[in-house]
Amino acid sequence: RASTSTSRLAGRLLVAAVALAPRATADDGDLQAARARANRAAAELAKAETELGELDEDIASLEEQAAEAQARLDSLQAAVQQLAVQRFINADGTQIAELNPDINEQARADALARYATQGNQDDLEDYLAAAEDLNVASQALARKRADQQDAIEQLDERRARLEQEFRRLEALEEERKAAERKR
Repeated sequence: RASTSTSRLAGRLLVAAVALAPRATADDGDLQAARARANRAAAELAKAETELGELDEDIASLEEQAAEAQARLDSLQAAVQQLAVQRFINADGTQIAELNPDINEQARADALARYATQGNQDDLEDYLAAAEDLNVASQALARKRADQQDAIEQLDERRARLEQEFRRLEALEEERKAAERKR
């Protein structure tokens, strides 16, 4: 931790020394151009870090949505399985009931069957909705993770460019100081 603070302080001192150093004549343009490039690289790096942070937040939100949808699916699984079994068992029963010659008795039986399975039908619809929610969240999560990987690669590239610009700036500053000493 002390080395990190020291390196930060050294970096700040370098920037301050470069900013406050007396201007050399011939190298002024090179030094100013290097400073401008370093500033642009630093701004690009900050922008990339911000974008990566936003992607991280989006991913966390999508992971939460996917987990909630999976939990709903898990909780409805038994009810949907029970509905499938009931429909399989009652499939023949509804065909036989249709043969009942008393239309009133048939209507009561149909209404009772619909009433008895209505909660299960709601569970099935909830299950299908949760499965769709999970599918949508999973696809969005896959896209965000790919975006995150791209952002990490861009961040690494921008960090390397910034370091390169800082090395160039340091070299120019050393050249300027050497030229100043020769005077």
